[in-house]
Amino acid sequence: MGLAAVLVITPLMLSVVPLDQVLAPDVKSLAGRRVLICGASSGIGEELAYAYARKGAHVALVARRVNLLERVAAKALAAGAGSAQLIQADLSSQQGLEAAMSEVLRLDNFEGELDTLVLNHAIQRWGWYLPENDTEIMKDSIGKLGKVWDFEFVEASVRVNLVSYMSLSVLSMPALIRAARRNGKTSHIIATSSGAGKVAVPKAPVYAGVKHALHGFFDSLRLELEHKELPVTLTTAIVGQVETERLVSLFNKSEHSNQIKMPQAHPAQIAMDLLRGGEAGIEEVYTPLSQGLHVVAILRPVKIFRWLLDRIALIALGGRNLLW
Repeated sequence: MGLAAVLVITPLMLSVVPLDQVLAPDVKSLAGRRVLICGASSGIGEELAYAYARKGAHVALVARRVNLLERVAAKALAAGAGSAQLIQADLSSQQGLEAAMSEVLRLDNFEGELDTLVLNHAIQRWGWYLPENDTEIMKDSIGKLGKVWDFEFVEASVRVNLVSYMSLSVLSMPALIRAARRNGKTSHIIATSSGAGKVAVPKAPVYAGVKHALHGFFDSLRLELEHKELPVTLTTAIVGQVETERLVSLFNKSEHSNQIKMPQAHPAQIAMDLLRGGEAGIEEVYTPLSQGLHVVAILRPVKIFRWLLDRIALIALGGRNLLW
């Protein structure tokens, strides 16, 4: 009986633990590699700049806020980057995306090639998608959004959080392939997703929607790259709660101040997990593992666990009617 239990439980445990991620080798040096980091002015993107810099890579840093990029570039150089150059860009339009990619590929040390593309930029709001209560929902003959939402932001969120990722993946592909074929090493695309891309939560319908779509896109594109035998890997990073400027600002608002229950990870920890997993070509990286998103993603499709996880999410938000 004991042996039978071991034979049953061991495969189940191994199926939950992301062994490819746990056993991924440490990256010793990335000297000479060309890395483009989008959303590099703060948070995870900033820490990724320093992580790649410590490995000796050339880093191109893209964001909207030049003053912050200048600070990050200076610190990246001090940390050991081969070079650190910044590009101010609007990643919400196709014109802005093409201009940014063209400028990066013209940079000294890049010269039309790219070894790693990191997609980390995002915009986000938090709040009920519908009005607060039944009275407000039914007040007019035509429905309206909750107080923090407008359809212009919804459309912008789809452009920035999804369409720009899809576009930059295509725009960078020739440069990634050229670099891989010239130096004989695989190139990489690393896309920052979220736990909301695996397990939807209340008050984040737009963010969860685009992150779910992001996984569908990259899973499909990954198959295309394999079919066409192109030397580029795709890594999607499922990131939990992180102590970033955006999240801290979001939840410092009075209506959200008591709704973060899970200990937040430091962006530097997340950045190292992304670098290590992305440079190893792992398809999905869960970080931090301590938050258990890799387990939740496996369990949630099972109906009883889906029900339980949804109840937990609602309890955390002060929900009502939680048991039915």
